[in-house]
Amino acid sequence: MTLLAFIAQVLDSDGSCRQAVSRLVAQLSLQPHSPPLSQNTAAYCKARLRLPLAFIWKVIGWGIQRVDAQVEVDDLWLGQHKVRVVDGSSCQAPDTAANLEEFALPGNVKPGCGFPVLPFVGVFSLETGLFQSLRFGKKGGHERHLFRDLIKTFLPGEVALGDRGFCSFADIVLLNRQGVHAVFRILNRKPDYQTGQKLGKQDHLVAWEKPKLRPAGLSPEEHAALPEQLRVREIRVVIEQKGFRSQTLDIVTTLFDAGFYTKAAMAGLYRRRWTIELNFRHIKTTLGMEVLRTRTPEMAKKEVLVYLLAYNLIRSLIWGAKQIYHVDIQRVSFKGSVQHLSSLAPYLAIADQPDFAVLYGKLIGMVAKEKVPDRPDRVEPRAIKRRPKPFPLMTKPRHELKAGLLS
Repeated sequence: MTLLAFIAQVLDSDGSCRQAVSRLVAQLSLQPHSPPLSQNTAAYCKARLRLPLAFIWKVIGWGIQRVDAQVEVDDLWLGQHKVRVVDGSSCQAPDTAANLEEFALPGNVKPGCGFPVLPFVGVFSLETGLFQSLRFGKKGGHERHLFRDLIKTFLPGEVALGDRGFCSFADIVLLNRQGVHAVFRILNRKPDYQTGQKLGKQDHLVAWEKPKLRPAGLSPEEHAALPEQLRVREIRVVIEQKGFRSQTLDIVTTLFDAGFYTKAAMAGLYRRRWTIELNFRHIKTTLGMEVLRTRTPEMAKKEVLVYLLAYNLIRSLIWGAKQIYHVDIQRVSFKGSVQHLSSLAPYLAIADQPDFAVLYGKLIGMVAKEKVPDRPDRVEPRAIKRRPKPFPLMTKPRHELKAGLLS
C-alpha cells in the first residue's frame, strides 16, 4: 500500500504527502464498514522511511522481466541483438545538511545559495524503452566510474550504446570480457583511416594501445590485467543535414563484420542513442523528477527509484499498446499516456475484476491512439520565449539576506 501511494504521489502534479494521504483516505472510505481514517501524514511519511530499497528494486526487476519476456526477434536490432543505452543525468535535492554532505553543489555555487545535485548513470532498453539499471554517484564522482559498476548487469550478446563520455580502453575491454559489444562515440582520439585493415571508406579495424597512465577509478591490479592492445573498428559518419550539432562523428565498436554490421546500420544505431535523452526528459520534466522533495540522501535515492518505477509502469502501458495494436512505441505520446492513466486511475482503483479488465482494455486503446506527429530531423532553437520574473540570483545564504532586510 505504501509503495502504491508513493507511485501515485510522484505521478500526481501536486506531489505532496497530504495529497497522497487524501487520495488513500478517499479510496479506503469507499470500502464497506470503513472506520474513521486519519488525514495526518506522519504515518505515511514514516512508512516511506521503512520502505526497503531492495523491495523497490525487486518490483522494478519483476516489471522488466515481464516485458522483456515479450520481446521478439523482430524487435531486436538487426534481428540479432538487444541494445542497452547508457547515459548520465542528475536531479536537484533539497538544501539540507545531510544532502550537502552526500552530494555536491553545482560549480561556482556558494553554500546556502544553491541545491545539491544527485548524479546517476542509467541504462535503458532500446527495444522496449524500459529503465533497466542505475548507479548513484557521490560528491566528486565521474559517470564513467558508475558505468563501470553497471557493466556486470549486461548479458552476453547485448550491445552497449553510449556517447563519448563512456568511451575508454578499459571499459571496452571489460565489456568484451562480459561478452558484450560496444558502440560508443570516440573520445580523445583522432582516427587515422589510412592505417589498419580497411573495411570501407573511413571504416577500418585498428589496434588501440593500452593507456600508460592508470585511469581514475581503476585499481592497479585491474589496470595491470588489461591487455596491451585492443582490436576495435573505427567508423566515421558524416552528417550533412542542416540543424545537426555535429557534422562528423567517429564511432568505435567491437562489431567487426562490415558485411552484416554495415556503416549505415552503425550510423542508424548511434542516431537512436538520442532516445535515452528523451527518456530522461520524460522522467525529469514530464513526471517532475528534476527537483526532488525528500530531505535525506537515502530518501532521495528512494524517490528517484519510485520515479523510475512509475516511468516503467507507463512504458509497460505503451508496450501493451504495441502488442495489441502494433503501434510504434516511439510514436506513442508518453505525456498522453500519463494523462489517460491519471483520468482512469480512480475508477481502476475501485473497480471489481470484470470492470477492471474492461477499463484496462480501454486504457490500452486510448494509449495506442495517442500518437505524436512524425517529424523527422526536426530542428528547434534552444531558447525560451517566456521571460522569467526579474528576481536576482541568491548569492548569499538566506539567513544573511534576511538579516540584511531587517537591519
